[in-house]
Amino acid sequence: MRWILWIGLYMAALPSLAQLGGSRTYMFMQLPPSARVAALGSGMLPMVDDDVNLAMMNPGALNPQMSNQLAFNTALYFSNINFGYFGYARHSVKWNTTLAGGLQYISYGWMDRTDPNGTDLGRFKPGESALYLSASRQYRQFRYGATLKFITSSFEEYSSIGLAIDVGGTYVDSTGRFMAAVVVRHLGTQLTAYTPGNREPLPLDIQIGIMRQPEHLPFRLFLVFHNLQRPDIRYDDPSIQPDRTFFGIDTTDQREKTYLADRIARHIIIGGEMMLGTSLRLRIGYNHMRRQEMRIPTRSGMAGFSFGAGINISKFRVDYSLANYHVAGSSHQFSITTNLSSFIPSLE
Repeated sequence: MRWILWIGLYMAALPSLAQLGGSRTYMFMQLPPSARVAALGSGMLPMVDDDVNLAMMNPGALNPQMSNQLAFNTALYFSNINFGYFGYARHSVKWNTTLAGGLQYISYGWMDRTDPNGTDLGRFKPGESALYLSASRQYRQFRYGATLKFITSSFEEYSSIGLAIDVGGTYVDSTGRFMAAVVVRHLGTQLTAYTPGNREPLPLDIQIGIMRQPEHLPFRLFLVFHNLQRPDIRYDDPSIQPDRTFFGIDTTDQREKTYLADRIARHIIIGGEMMLGTSLRLRIGYNHMRRQEMRIPTRSGMAGFSFGAGINISKFRVDYSLANYHVAGSSHQFSITTNLSSFIPSLE
């Protein structure tokens, strides 16, 4: 675990950069593609198994076990917002390559269009989507891959098109009980901006994660570090005022030093998955950045925590998650995955 300490020292030593909020476009691509990912904290899962949804977060997770897996995902977000994802994977024995394709989308629901005087000019329905194609191969105990994303976004008369690429890899030890992964997500640009000459950056996100399953225990522990490209992802809190002692000495700098632990912890997502038999999975996750940004001083509630379960029913795997964002509401997400080979044997 020594490398974890080095990551913490790295983030503490580098100078602060601008915070994340409001600084990037196509932020819908940061939403969790599946209920399993959402239940475990919404970070990249350093796993190699048959869950095709994991390939959306890290192309290095794409592997032959996902061949012919078809996944549908939808989430009930806040207000009338809905987002989701569907994908399919296929392994080519001839090329020794696993391919996957799919679509991630978000719909913001119907909105009223008015002029500055409040005159009703009709309604519009903004939305965004990302069409992707992934490929991965294996070298010894390391899987590596890349994802190409074509992005479209429309907000009434404003629209944009973008292109992005994800690159990642996953290491699996000989026992299969330890895995480590690294991914660079959303490396790209706007091909056309919402307004001419005003291109905005994409939500670049560098993540590193490990998974550990103790011997003889049906439990997996996930630890993920996200947004490593920015050492300081805390937002500027205007409610923090300079403190002065009885002698008039400003203690703001001393107070800032106490934020070091929080500065590091905001990069960390922790999750756990309990396997009960071959059909049932229970999950829990904690996202510290989400809790710190979404809680209110008088009532933190369960902000930042997420829960979920998965069950195998006949030829389908059904997953559900409850992600707590704020005391005012939570997000419910559902996933259904099946192997088309069980319906069409010729696909084997």
